[in-house]
Amino acid sequence: MTIAYESGVNLFDTAEVYAAGKAEVILGSIIKKKGWRRSSLVITTKLYWGGKAETERGLSRKHIIEGLKGSLQRLQLEYVDVVFANRPDSNTPMEGEKKKRQTENGDGFCSPQLSGGNRAASYSGAVGL
Repeated sequence: MTIAYESGVNLFDTAEVYAAGKAEVILGSIIKKKGWRRSSLVITTKLYWGGKAETERGLSRKHIIEGLKGSLQRLQLEYVDVVFANRPDSNTPMEGEKKKRQTENGDGFCSPQLSGGNRAASYSGAVGL
């Protein structure tokens, strides 16, 4: 990561499922240890495969909120720049998710947009909790 960052790479992507969350822990630890300014980085993560329980995976409002809070804790960050849906959720239609996200809902999520052809849900801008 250091070589990449010093060579101009500033986007780092992870997911709650990578190494069962350990990838987020490692990424956050490196950012903190190196003292890299958060404003100089673009951090993305992906949600869907959070845990074993039915409520710990998928794209329900509950899992999006709790999954992102967990990711932020593991990353030791206040926000990530983009959150992607790791895959569509047949139990939560994307059109319904898009409508739910079109306005701020008071829990820290900002007017999300539906991403292009891959149907990934992304949160544009800083999503702070």
